[in-house]
Amino acid sequence: PDSMAWLCSLCALSGKGQAVTAMASRLVEIDPLTPTYHFMPGFVALLCGDFEHAPGPFEAALRGEPSNQMLRLAYGQALLMKGDRSRASEVFESLSAEAPDDFFGRLANAMKSGLAGDPHGIRSSLNEAVSTAASGDMNYAWIVGQAWALAGQNDESLRWLRTAVDHGFINYPMLSRFDPT
Repeated sequence: PDSMAWLCSLCALSGKGQAVTAMASRLVEIDPLTPTYHFMPGFVALLCGDFEHAPGPFEAALRGEPSNQMLRLAYGQALLMKGDRSRASEVFESLSAEAPDDFFGRLANAMKSGLAGDPHGIRSSLNEAVSTAASGDMNYAWIVGQAWALAGQNDESLRWLRTAVDHGFINYPMLSRFDPT
């Protein structure tokens, strides 16, 4: 199941999520007891631009593992991309309040600040350790780019999106057509 999860994730991040949609659902059938596998169909849907169906699987995963900060951040992102900014903001606020100095708490605070149009809040969230970690991961660099885009900071957003692409985020349909941020 771990190999299936990684394959689903990498295909979705590279814009080939349609090829693994069935596999993501099958993963949950094979191992229904691992909560984090429940989010994979939502992650694939999200990266295929199916924002309406993305949050449900994250909710299922969080029922099994409610304190998982990575899942909470991704759930907030799914809500945001679905257009539910109010609930997304609540998720980001809760995570950043519970873990203000944690990597995921700081990314949540950056997204919350982006939603509020507060570039100073984003900047204060991205200390050196968080910036370094996020700049080495295609998904987290994309999330930081989204935060800057939400705040109307296009140059910073494009810089982070370039970092995401440089690290393998080649989901061009997401970047050019789907991403509402």
